[in-house]
Amino acid sequence: MAAARILILGGGFGGAFAARRLSALLGERADITLLDRKNYFVFQPLVPEIAGGIVNVLDAVTPLRHMLPRVRVRTGLVRAIDLDARRVQVVQGEMGDLVDLEADHLVIALGQVVDLGRFPGMSEHAFTVKAAADAFALRNHIIDCLERASITDDPDERRGLLTFVVVGAGLSGVEVMGEIQELLRRGLRYYPGIAAGETRLVQVEFQDRILPELSAELADYALGLLRRRGVEFRLGRGVRSAAAGAFELDDGSLIDTRTIVATIGNAPLPLLRDLPLRLERGRVAVTPDLRVEGRADVWCLGDAAHVPLDDGRPAPPTAQAAVQQARLLADNVAAVLDGRPPAPFAFRSRGTLASLGGRRAVARVGRLRLSGFPAWLLWRLAYLAMLPAWITRLRVAIDQVLDLFLPRNIVQTAEPALAATRFQRHRAGDVVVRSGQLGDGVHLVLSGVYEAMAADGGGRVYGPGDHFGDDAIVEHRAHHRPIRARTDAVCFVLARGDYERIAAALVDGAVAPPADSDEARPRL
Repeated sequence: MAAARILILGGGFGGAFAARRLSALLGERADITLLDRKNYFVFQPLVPEIAGGIVNVLDAVTPLRHMLPRVRVRTGLVRAIDLDARRVQVVQGEMGDLVDLEADHLVIALGQVVDLGRFPGMSEHAFTVKAAADAFALRNHIIDCLERASITDDPDERRGLLTFVVVGAGLSGVEVMGEIQELLRRGLRYYPGIAAGETRLVQVEFQDRILPELSAELADYALGLLRRRGVEFRLGRGVRSAAAGAFELDDGSLIDTRTIVATIGNAPLPLLRDLPLRLERGRVAVTPDLRVEGRADVWCLGDAAHVPLDDGRPAPPTAQAAVQQARLLADNVAAVLDGRPPAPFAFRSRGTLASLGGRRAVARVGRLRLSGFPAWLLWRLAYLAMLPAWITRLRVAIDQVLDLFLPRNIVQTAEPALAATRFQRHRAGDVVVRSGQLGDGVHLVLSGVYEAMAADGGGRVYGPGDHFGDDAIVEHRAHHRPIRARTDAVCFVLARGDYERIAAALVDGAVAPPADSDEARPRL
């Protein structure tokens, strides 16, 4: 009898743990393939500790090939899914090769994405903490803010660099804020020019309380502790917009900041929205046995799935729920292959834990409620036990023990380079380029109006289709006049280094301008 072909899309908690359980149950009876964009598994609860500099980013991830030695691991991007044929089109490699993969049983474990598109400017200017790479980028950005604040003479720039905003006060938001606060507290000793009172931490939450996953008593403990550490809370407030130098709340108030961290905005993958599937609250509707409605051989679990429970509520989108679903899904696939009926999912919560940074946490385990250091110790031990490989447990444990005795590492482990191409949103009055600055690149105006300010009140105006910033780059000088947004505006920025390479190619003849061109230099 031919081995059953099982294709799992996604290498998060649901997909990776389902693959491991299936390989143990079925052995040679199944040909199991796991597809993910990355070749490693990210243990999500450790992402805030990566942002805080406690855990090394490479120590917090586990290679999928180590974790799943009997599973065929492939890297690629899912481009299309044919549910009827259980066929998946995959984009592979740098050249974007298209490959079709077919299966007898298809498992969708693609999770969700962060979609901040309904908040103007948030997609361009907010950090997310969904992946290890996100947390790594945030950590380096925070250190870069300290470095820049320690040397600037501009009080407005300094204030913006030392203000940190976290949007969302659920488990992820509170844990991220706790680690940012701890990183700043322990890192500022190396920046004698920055007083502790100069940093500002603001947490914004649409609901009127934090940590809705926990009891009011534990949430109040966390709120009080973080407030004593200097965190400001804007409860009952939402997001209106974000810009390159400011964050706007829904009551119209502004916070001058260079750091916005979004722990909100979870949304289904556009790919799943386009499939002939019923969605419940943005997730794929599945039957209690985790099969997609109307599909006998297509399964879905984890954050991507709306899994009904006996009480009518859906299973929570948490790591422990995904791991329990992975175990049941593997058992159910094996049951179907054996001709047995699959079983329904029943979620059994083992508790909820939230770290607050500084060796403090809150925890609910059954009827037990803990806060402070005992809760933090339980949090540490529980997540160490959940890590999927002994080598990962060892590395993370070493990082966490060293953090108890050694200073927080403030090495900027990535070059503070700007993205080659990016969008920037500015509010009316925002200064984009200051006089005396080299500037960060060439700005192409997409909407709104910018103006170069002159002492006599005049100055050039830039509207949609115009661009500015190339003169200073080509002439190797600083900007003579500041440039600001006259109205709310959006521009597309080509970084200085990329513009210089394009200009050099044109000048050297790699891309020759027309022979009769009267352009004195390359223009965009």
